[in-house]
Amino acid sequence: MSLALATAQRPSPEASTVRAHQIPLTVNQRLRRASAYAHSPEALRLVAATHRTKGRRRLYPVEAVLAAIVFHGLTAPERLLLTDVAAELKILTKSQRLKLGFPIDRSIRYARLYSGYRALLREIESGTCSVHNHELEADPRTGDAWPCPPTCYYIAANLDEFAVRMILTSIPATVPIPTTVAIDSTDFESHARPGHRSIDENDDTYWSADHDAAWGYRTSTDRRPTSRFHGYSTHAITGCPSVGGEPIPQLALGIAVRPGSRGSAPAALSLLDAFHATRHRADEVLLDRGYTTASAENLAHPLRNRGIRLVMDLHISQRGTRPGPRAGTIWQDGHLYSSALPQALRDLEPPKPTDTAADKSRIHEQFDAREPFRLVPHSRHDDTRGTQRLKGPALAGHVRCSNTPATMRLGPAVPTTNCTQGVPCGCGVTLTVPDTLRARDRQHLPWRSTTWALSFARRSLIEGLFGNIRYNTTSMNRGYLRVFGHTATTFLLTLAFAGYNMRHLHHWYIERGLPDPWQIELDEKPHRHEPDWIYRTRGP
Repeated sequence: MSLALATAQRPSPEASTVRAHQIPLTVNQRLRRASAYAHSPEALRLVAATHRTKGRRRLYPVEAVLAAIVFHGLTAPERLLLTDVAAELKILTKSQRLKLGFPIDRSIRYARLYSGYRALLREIESGTCSVHNHELEADPRTGDAWPCPPTCYYIAANLDEFAVRMILTSIPATVPIPTTVAIDSTDFESHARPGHRSIDENDDTYWSADHDAAWGYRTSTDRRPTSRFHGYSTHAITGCPSVGGEPIPQLALGIAVRPGSRGSAPAALSLLDAFHATRHRADEVLLDRGYTTASAENLAHPLRNRGIRLVMDLHISQRGTRPGPRAGTIWQDGHLYSSALPQALRDLEPPKPTDTAADKSRIHEQFDAREPFRLVPHSRHDDTRGTQRLKGPALAGHVRCSNTPATMRLGPAVPTTNCTQGVPCGCGVTLTVPDTLRARDRQHLPWRSTTWALSFARRSLIEGLFGNIRYNTTSMNRGYLRVFGHTATTFLLTLAFAGYNMRHLHHWYIERGLPDPWQIELDEKPHRHEPDWIYRTRGP
């Protein structure tokens, strides 16, 4: 009997799963994405600023150098060094280098790449992405400058806004950006080894060859205990889906790099302002205790002035029972309650990270039991005066109180308070609370309630983002960059995050059998990955 031909057993579509690591970006896909990124409007503004009319002409276009760095970042390298970028360019064919913008009659030299990199860095350090290419005109009545024409590339941007704009460029317009965001920070050690304390010519203190790096503290993890580090804190912002909504990819929407680990609250506000300066808007932010322990003037008030709601975890100093603004009311864990709140529901312990899901759910139900005693809004928030009108739980029909006789006719399912008739309580009061009162501890969802837990759980997306860039897909740890200075570190980290976004979009959508948004943007052919079925052949 003749040997049978090789046959394939194809599993059902439900049983077949496409894994992201099995379908990396091809060289041509990386070339097209890097070139598209370097020729985006935001990148062209930066490139246009580097143009000079005097001196010798550059052998490598600046946009080609920018595309080469992004091209290297699309490989998820263990380090992002210009020497590695040059080595990878030498492997490419002349036609492939031409797609990035490099002349085919020029060989690859590190010095020429470094010259283009320095040209980009000089413009970023100048504080603007480009200068005006036209005469400035102003309104003679008000003195305000007229808007620039579309052909002008000028944009006044600080370093944070530059980083946000360049990172958002890596996300196609077809990808929806949520209005709920999460912000967190991770440490990024400088490659320079710290030594003795020294003073420079400006009387500034530095500890290593990287004069901008500073000392900071990082919290303990399962990998290391609490310790100090010498370098920078990278504050990142990511989008979060609605509660119970469909999952979304873990993308970086911007970064703000700060020396050491100080100034977390100002960094978060600067990051939000830079995000709002683009076409996007955030109306809710999720923050942990590393940010919310800041004073109300540094975080709570600015967030409210920007119209951003806050969902946060409370530090131990923000918890507990405190007197309310009127007799018969109390502040409990950042919310205003009637003094009829039972003692058993006041000092509740939050669940521990090691607790099971059932134990956490049971504890959240204990916090939910406070809800009938909470004062609720009586009218819309007065944005002009900065106040909120609240009414007691009896007036809202949430409890039965002897001081509000009409509520005693409610059904037995409504809780009955232990208030004494004639003794003032907060069950039937109506009061106006200014936004400045205990603003540091307040948020729109009751702390540790089920609704709060479901909303705050979305903050795990920013933790997953840091896990991806530091350990899972990239290794953004000490040695990943070997440049010194705040601006240089921010610039290369920005391009590294942009490369991560493009890689992650490809993997996330392909895993779900959906077309890569960059594939649609660049009008690429559908990706043909290896079939996920088993081949069996008959032996001799």
